[in-house]
Amino acid sequence: MKPESFSKNEKKSILLPRNLELRAVSLTSVIFFITFGLSSPVLANWTLNLGYHNPPGATVGVNFLYFSSDWAFEVGIGWVDADAETDDEDDDAADTSDDDDEDSVSVRASGALNFKYFLGSGGFRPYLQIGVGAGIGAKAGDDDSGVGAGVGGGYGGLGIMAGSPSFYGYASYNIGRGSDGFIQLGFGFDI
Repeated sequence: MKPESFSKNEKKSILLPRNLELRAVSLTSVIFFITFGLSSPVLANWTLNLGYHNPPGATVGVNFLYFSSDWAFEVGIGWVDADAETDDEDDDAADTSDDDDEDSVSVRASGALNFKYFLGSGGFRPYLQIGVGAGIGAKAGDDDSGVGAGVGGGYGGLGIMAGSPSFYGYASYNIGRGSDGFIQLGFGFDI
């Protein structure tokens, strides 16, 4: 999932999301972090993992996963693009009008947020997963500037996690809006 380009005529607020899915995920994330993040040392129960198709749409992504006894919360980034364009044409010295350059710089990134519910305990844990893709972009330039954020389609699936939070592997099959389904594979370790 690549975020769209943003122009000054299409400014979107990242502080007041209009999309209901984004509001629900944002509120749930805040409640989750308050409940679990503030009740233990900062890095306790956090792991780092590398995943194939995790986040969805990425070939390889980097994810942070928080473990609790029955639940896990994961946030990841799978695609980053930065672009700079400069207008190297010399201005006409006799032209007294304003500079007509079209210089710009833009940065875009996408990733996902998901929740996992473990159906068992021990070293071999099946889980249910639901999540949503997200993207953010910013552009600054002579012609247009803006910042935007968006939420992609939701997805859900069933997976297996093997190992412990100190080192684990996972595999899942997920279905999302407009997709025929996709497999996620990866491994992670305690940070």
